[in-house]
Amino acid sequence: MKEKQWFFKTIAYLAVCLAAFALVMIVVDPYFHFHAPIKGIPYRLYEERYINDGIVRHFEYNAIITGTSMTQNFKTSEFEELFDCSAVKLPFAGGGYREIAQNLQRAFKYNDHIEKVLWGLDGALLIKEPDYMGYEEYPTYLYDDFWWNDVNYVLNKAIMYHGTFNNISMLLKGETSTTFDAYSAWEGRTGFEAVIAGHGIREMEDEDRGLSAEQRKMVEDNIEENLCPVIEQNPDTTFYLFFTPYSIVRWDLWGREGSISAQIEAESIAAQRLLQYPNVELYCFYENMELVSDLDHYKDPLHYTAAINSQILEWIKAGEYRLTSENNAAHAEAEKEIYLHYDYKSIH
Repeated sequence: MKEKQWFFKTIAYLAVCLAAFALVMIVVDPYFHFHAPIKGIPYRLYEERYINDGIVRHFEYNAIITGTSMTQNFKTSEFEELFDCSAVKLPFAGGGYREIAQNLQRAFKYNDHIEKVLWGLDGALLIKEPDYMGYEEYPTYLYDDFWWNDVNYVLNKAIMYHGTFNNISMLLKGETSTTFDAYSAWEGRTGFEAVIAGHGIREMEDEDRGLSAEQRKMVEDNIEENLCPVIEQNPDTTFYLFFTPYSIVRWDLWGREGSISAQIEAESIAAQRLLQYPNVELYCFYENMELVSDLDHYKDPLHYTAAINSQILEWIKAGEYRLTSENNAAHAEAEKEIYLHYDYKSIH
């Protein structure tokens, strides 16, 4: 009898402990899986793929900033002031178009008054399979509608330690929640040494090549399957799309691969399709050589500083560097003239 009593008491004790653990997780909810932030509790915004879905489902907003790590340095406060909106920032570092589009689809599912979307389009991702996912280890239990697998969240000691305990610690220290301005934003060393570091010299190809038939289909499918459905299904939303401006060093690497023309063709094909939508504004800044060739704006061949993100907002608001159906072909030719004949040796 003593053994049985000990067994059932132990089970009851464990059940109470687990229930208390789960209750604390549900109440604080560091990844916004069950509810919006509770007033009075500070929240740390981090781990994009864990919290972005909760943000789109439970926050109040009528505008979205999204894209890859190239959008991490945008400040929602600047976007809101310029475009008269209430915005959230949803970056997906290393993500592909499919991942970002799926998150936007969920946002529109839960929020029927999204007026504006600012979406950074990485040109390097155009010539990839439409289902390309740069990130594979997903917390799928946070994205489905099955309540029973939420045990992976509410009884997760790592989330309790890094999420809930951290929020409680912030509360005790009198700290405030991470702002969307600061969410995923970075600062780092910029300039020639930073950009060139870790990027070896490649052998120059014999000649520059355009898109192959397979690559062209890849670009078309990527746009058709990922961007077009989101845009078509939400005609009352204005989509501000822009090709993220990589540095001249990225163009140098494309040149050494013989793929400058292919890259420009991919952008032109994407632009031609996207510009068919009246609710799309598309921008490209590659004719601004003061930006692209100044490595003080970059921490590596791709990533630019927060000052450039701020400048992009200003340009878009002013309608500068906007592509249209009328100027798209001329813009592509101007890009080819610049980047096929640039003196890349001058970089070094």
